[in-house]
Amino acid sequence: MPSHTDRQPDQGDNRVGAWSREFLIAQIVIVAIIAATLVFAFTSEDRGLIAELAPPQADAGPGIGIGSALTASGAPIECPDSEGLSSDCAILLSIQTKLAGDVDLGWSEDTLVSEWQGVVVGGQPPRVVSLNLTTSDLAGVIPPELGELSELRFLHLYGNELSGEIPPELGRLVYLDTLDLGDNQLTGPIPPELGQLTSLTSLDLSLNQLTGAIPAQLDDLERLEWFVIAENDLTGSVSEILDRLPNLDYVNIQGNRLSGCIPSKLREVDGFLGDLPFCDSQ
Repeated sequence: MPSHTDRQPDQGDNRVGAWSREFLIAQIVIVAIIAATLVFAFTSEDRGLIAELAPPQADAGPGIGIGSALTASGAPIECPDSEGLSSDCAILLSIQTKLAGDVDLGWSEDTLVSEWQGVVVGGQPPRVVSLNLTTSDLAGVIPPELGELSELRFLHLYGNELSGEIPPELGRLVYLDTLDLGDNQLTGPIPPELGQLTSLTSLDLSLNQLTGAIPAQLDDLERLEWFVIAENDLTGSVSEILDRLPNLDYVNIQGNRLSGCIPSKLREVDGFLGDLPFCDSQ
């Protein structure tokens, strides 16, 4: 009878053979998996490249923000469909010819509003807050529709050839800080509605052809620091109005046909220019 030690090598050989068969089967399975993976990769190669290289799709919704654009039509549009700004843009487009005459301001439905000459958009939600067309060769009139830009803070139209009267609708711009209409060809009276601009700190109507008296309503502009009406054809007394404006730093009223005297407190204003005597010197 064979001993236990004589059978041991045969059992070991059997175990080695069994392990070898299992290892071989495992190798075959792995190779099959790899092959299947490669086949899938090759057959879906085009789709994989497209997925990897295609740019992310833009949000189909309207842009909201400074300089944002709608892309649904394929070309950028200056007036995103956000509350207020679309109305502001539409107003500016509608008055472009009336304001500029033959001058091309570059305001177009194919151009971003941030690229429009003189237009500044700000705030959240975004609105037109500034229009600065100083010395831009404007040869039209000041459109009343500007009074509908309800968030406008700065309106600079100095140094152009604008004619006609100052529209009283500008009195609706209750947030306006600066109104500069100087050095144009404006005629007619100063609208009393400008007295509603209680946020105004700077008012320049100089170098025009304005006539009539300075409206008493202007004494409501208590924040006014810069008051320039020089070189017009204004008449009447200026005493009471100047006396009721407490924050004046610069005043130029010369070159008119005004009457009265200059309140004595304006002696302390370094930037005072006028051709009337001070009240305490009469």
